[in-house]
Amino acid sequence: PAPWVKRNLIQFDLEGINFRSVNLEGAVLKGANLQRADLSAANLRYCNLRKANLSAALLRGAILVGTNLTLAMLRDSNLTNSLFWETVLARTDLRNVIGLEKARHGGPSIIDHRTFQRSGNLPIKFLRGIGLPDGIISRYATETENASYADCFISYSSIDSEFANRLYDDLQFQGVRCWYAPKDLKVGARIRQEIDNAIRSYERLIVVLSKNSIASTWVEKEVETAFDEESKDGRDILIPVRIDDSVMNSTTAWASDIRKMRNICDFSMWQDDKSYGAYKESISKLLKALKLPSKNG
Repeated sequence: PAPWVKRNLIQFDLEGINFRSVNLEGAVLKGANLQRADLSAANLRYCNLRKANLSAALLRGAILVGTNLTLAMLRDSNLTNSLFWETVLARTDLRNVIGLEKARHGGPSIIDHRTFQRSGNLPIKFLRGIGLPDGIISRYATETENASYADCFISYSSIDSEFANRLYDDLQFQGVRCWYAPKDLKVGARIRQEIDNAIRSYERLIVVLSKNSIASTWVEKEVETAFDEESKDGRDILIPVRIDDSVMNSTTAWASDIRKMRNICDFSMWQDDKSYGAYKESISKLLKALKLPSKNG
């Protein structure tokens, strides 16, 4: 066995290290920083790379048989000629990965719907290689082509449920797929775990800022989870909207951070029938923030 197997490399900083042709079979590299590492032709068989940062890593010809890539960051990594077989691709963002269409496949691999949600268009040759039947590939390609907006999780205080219900209905009407607790939280589910999983599975988190939500430890935790995902994935996830002026003067740390770092969409007029035009304008701004890039660039 490789000497690396005997060491706990969880969250190790291995940025830029040369692992070319090294035998790393069975190594535990959960959360490790492998940015710009050279893993060309490395044996990563049964390696645990859950939540590892492989951004811009060279994986040309790497053996990924049974490798766990759940939640791994692969932005700008090169997977040309790498070997997939029983490779786990759960909640994995495959956008901007180089060489997927040139990967090799010894047999089927494991991919879930959350990887599809995160990844957008994936090469048909790659999807066939991991073992998906043409019927599923055709349906996936159609749904991806028709998708206009990123899906989102709505974070809010239950005291503000009247606004949250209206926002959910308006977004759904526009074709935005939303996770909303009253609709999507299963009976008997472990609430905290279910919500954390949903936040990590959806592309954006819309936080409804108000006097009530700023005082909510649940909303605070949801925002912190979104910030954590942003840090890991290197992309914007949090979209703040406000229904009163509380955040503009708040001294609460997380709310103050949002005010300083993000442009907040104003829905403070939402209860005023005379301001329906302003409400529609705010919905339009929110939809613009959720708009997916054009398939044609």
